[in-house]
Amino acid sequence: MQEALIRTWQRWADVREYEFPVAWVYRALYNLVMNDRRHRHRSVLTTTVPEGRVVTEPVLAHLDLVAALRALPCLQCEALVLHDAVGFTVEEVARAMDVPTGTVKSWLSRARGVVSARLEEYPALPDRR
Repeated sequence: MQEALIRTWQRWADVREYEFPVAWVYRALYNLVMNDRRHRHRSVLTTTVPEGRVVTEPVLAHLDLVAALRALPCLQCEALVLHDAVGFTVEEVARAMDVPTGTVKSWLSRARGVVSARLEEYPALPDRR
């Protein structure tokens, strides 16, 4: 996020003239994340836990969610994160991604189906009663 804000500040003379300057910041952040994702070694981003290491339930749930999100195509993942995690409306996601709202609705539906199916594959967390 910091890098996206720095890039915005460096280009503020141009960015402030845009109709939606915030969308430019989100796009800069998205581009930085996707660049990092492409260049990061997949072996570093593992969802397995080293043998003998104790991991709390929330961490395991987070790893399961990350693994499920990785199964999505990039555009579906971006739409799902912007809508469900960041809290954008469908219209805001469409504007940020420069696609029709119907496309966003379709991507959200497909992405939720894949994530739901993937999360069902993982064993349930132990009951804490």
